[in-house]
Amino acid sequence: MSRRHPELSRGGLGFSPLRLVLTTVLLVLGAFTIYVTQDLRSMDLRCEENLLSIYGALSRYENEWGRLPDLAFFPEHPEESRDGLLSVLRRYGVTDLHCICPALPQNVQRLGITYVWNTALNGRSRASIDAPIWMLVEISALNPDLPRPHNNAYHVLYTDGTVRREAHPPSGL
Repeated sequence: MSRRHPELSRGGLGFSPLRLVLTTVLLVLGAFTIYVTQDLRSMDLRCEENLLSIYGALSRYENEWGRLPDLAFFPEHPEESRDGLLSVLRRYGVTDLHCICPALPQNVQRLGITYVWNTALNGRSRASIDAPIWMLVEISALNPDLPRPHNNAYHVLYTDGTVRREAHPPSGL
């Protein structure tokens, strides 16, 4: 008499349809989690790159004029305002995409700019600043009810050229 393996004697190869479905679901969820995590990290990096590009433009402006520009905290019309970040820094390489944090919701991105400027820096030289001061932060930092776009933190650009992840809005905002 031959003895058969119990799973094989029931006519299967060791996988029931339920096991196959559960395995497939777990694999899909794992892949989705990796995709979402990578997408969020990609948005974080693009936001940091945007802020660093703006910093480069601010440096070029300061090199030419000897001071930082006089910018609006948040311009009423980002594309057209004479004191808007985009209009002032466009000739120094800033584009529409640099002025938008990709991690913020589409309805916020439609504003045309998603960063607010520290007006205390208007007309100042970075050389006259002892300790780093915040320059730009995401607009969502103005409303504590809005989610923080970068893994429960904000990206903040400082006068020393660093972009830091901060759990709270910068002081003086």
